[in-house]
Amino acid sequence: MFVAPSTVLFTNCPGAPGLETLTTNSELEELSKKLMANSEGLRLQVVEKDGHYFTLNNTRLQVCQWLETRGQCRTVRIETVPLKSVPEGIKQMMVVPSSLPAVQVPLP
Repeated sequence: MFVAPSTVLFTNCPGAPGLETLTTNSELEELSKKLMANSEGLRLQVVEKDGHYFTLNNTRLQVCQWLETRGQCRTVRIETVPLKSVPEGIKQMMVVPSSLPAVQVPLP
């Protein structure tokens, strides 16, 4: 399945270096070339939680979103990892930002 990188959310990692560590265009350009040269191409491993996709690799998502803003990556292939396969501590870091609308999950 393919989605726009901007629709995937970052996983919050308290205490880890923030995304601001990769802020220069030259750093993002270099990393994007490495990712695109990879035999797998651009792809994201994601988890669906509370109606949203969360990345399991924040740096890769940052590069994809950067490429999207430059018009070089409209969609990216995603590999969905089952939520039950994700450690509880990682699940707790998958928080929908308050700026996003709540997703209504249909009742059974």
